[in-house]
Amino acid sequence: MSQGEEPVQYLEPTPATGSSAAVIVQASPWAQTSQMLAWDEAGKVVRPDDVAVQSEQVLKNLETALQVVESRLDQTVKLNVYVAHEESVSAVQQVVAKRFAGPAKPAVTYVTTALPHADALVAMDAIAVITSSKPVTGVRTTLSIPATSFRARVTTMPLGSRIYISGQADQATTLAEATRLTLLGLEKSLKFSGRAKPDVVQLKCFLLPMSRVADVERELENFFAPAAVPAVSYVEWESTLPIEIEVVAHGGATPQPAPVASIEYLTPPELKASPVFSRMARVHHPSTIFIGGLHGATGANGTQQVEQIFDQLGKLLQASGSDFKHLAKATYYVSQDQRRRSKAWGMRDAV
Repeated sequence: MSQGEEPVQYLEPTPATGSSAAVIVQASPWAQTSQMLAWDEAGKVVRPDDVAVQSEQVLKNLETALQVVESRLDQTVKLNVYVAHEESVSAVQQVVAKRFAGPAKPAVTYVTTALPHADALVAMDAIAVITSSKPVTGVRTTLSIPATSFRARVTTMPLGSRIYISGQADQATTLAEATRLTLLGLEKSLKFSGRAKPDVVQLKCFLLPMSRVADVERELENFFAPAAVPAVSYVEWESTLPIEIEVVAHGGATPQPAPVASIEYLTPPELKASPVFSRMARVHHPSTIFIGGLHGATGANGTQQVEQIFDQLGKLLQASGSDFKHLAKATYYVSQDQRRRSKAWGMRDAV
C-alpha cells in the first residue's frame, strides 16, 4: 500500500441501500463470519413474523462476532444477505442502510434461499477488515456466541496469499456421504496447493434439501475434528447432486521475491480442467476487490441478463483498477422456471 493510500475504498456508495458497488481492500487481514441468524442470547430465533427485527438482530450478532477478533461492523467490506422470501429484500435494505449510514458501506449481495432454521427470515455473513495493532498471525476460528454453538463462528484471514477453490461435488446419493466425499476431494485440492485443513477460512455449501443441513454439519464437525469448523454458509441449490462446496483458504506468506503473476489459475491433478472456469485461483497480490450482487434487467431473457451482468462487472473492474484477467472468484445464483430457489445473480472477489 502506497503512502497516503486508504486501506479501504468504496466505489459508488449508495446511502439508500447502505451498500457500495465495489470495495477495494489494500493489504489487510480480515475476519470472515459464518452465516448468522437472528438468534437471541438464549439461542432462539427472534420474531419469526418480522424480517426487519430479525435483520437488526442478525447485524447485532455479526457485530458481536467481529468484536471477538478486534474488528467492527463498520469495517465490513462484504456482506452476503440470505432471505427466505424475495419480497423481504426491500425491508432488509432499509435496516442495512440504517446500520451503514456512515462512509463505510460494504459490497452487498442478496440471495433468496431456504434457511437453516424454520423461523429464520434472513441470515447474513460478513467479511470485515481487522485494523487493530495486534497482529493476525494465522487462521483462527472463534465461537462468538456460545448459546448458538455451531453456526456462530468467525475465522481470521492473515496477510499473505489467498486460495479460492471452485465448487466441488461428488456423485454419492445421500447428502451425508456426498458431503464426506466432497470434503475429502477438497482436502486433496488443498494439498495440491501446499495447504491443509487448518488453512480453511470459509466454506460455502450449496445443498438440497436445506431441511437436512444437520447432516452436513455433522460431517463438517467430523472432518475438522478436533479443530473447530471454520466459517460456513449455506444456500439451498437445486441440482442433480446433493451438495457442492466452495472453499476460501489462506495460501501462506506471499513468496519472496513476489511472483511475476499476481494470480495463478490451477487445476489439481484429480480434477478435469474446465474450458469455462478455473478449478482453483491463488492470489498473491496484496489487494482484494469485493463486488456486490449484479443483476440483469427485469424482462430481459437469460442470455441478455448474462451479457448485462458481465458488462456491469467489466466496468466495475475497470473502475477498480482491475480487469477480467484478474478475476479470482465469481459466484452465481440463478433462477430458471422457478426450479432453482436462489433468485439473484452475484459476483464477488475480483482481484
